[in-house]
Amino acid sequence: MFSGLFRKKVMYHAELPSRERIVRVFEEHLVPVLAPRGFVFKPKDLRFHRQRGDLLDIIDHATSRRNSGTARIMDFRPFFSVRSNAYARWGKLHVVPDHDGTLWHGDLDNWKGTDRFGLDHWYELGTMDNERLIRGYITNLTEHVIPLMDSLDTLERVLEYRRSIGADNWASSVHLACFLGLKDEARRSLALHEQDMAKHMALPEVAERMERTRKLVSDLLAT
Repeated sequence: MFSGLFRKKVMYHAELPSRERIVRVFEEHLVPVLAPRGFVFKPKDLRFHRQRGDLLDIIDHATSRRNSGTARIMDFRPFFSVRSNAYARWGKLHVVPDHDGTLWHGDLDNWKGTDRFGLDHWYELGTMDNERLIRGYITNLTEHVIPLMDSLDTLERVLEYRRSIGADNWASSVHLACFLGLKDEARRSLALHEQDMAKHMALPEVAERMERTRKLVSDLLAT
């Protein structure tokens, strides 16, 4: 008499090993949603990417070290970034040799309004109802992550967004302002960055990075 009260979990491709299962779920449920939005899936990296002129949007996924088909542990966690190829080239010359042009990066932690189905935003295919889990993840992508990426369509808007979330005190905000040749913005962000890092300046590596950042601003102001 109680058979209709409890919904049986939907488990996609439970017979597959963990990584192969995650790839298959992404191919069948995320690709149809993300491909029309311009994203291309790279199964080997568990990564979706989208080129928008100079900008590159990335939806990346980490997998848990505990993942095991035999133990039915199949967890993944998403990370997101927007990068600029031109900014990467400049950064390799002026900041660090391996600069990747990241303009914004984040995950779902503390992101207001997102679907909270998932433990600390580790999506657990091995134990949770897969239909609910993937539906919630798609909602997070289409209603939160991708609209934010779409809004960051120029480097100036990236700076505006950084200011809106209180991230204009980061060294990367100083670097971006220097790249764009925005003298007032570079000076203002440097002052905020110096205040933020004052208690760490006794560390040699911090002091060295700060001097490099100050020189970038000084060189810009001298032009």
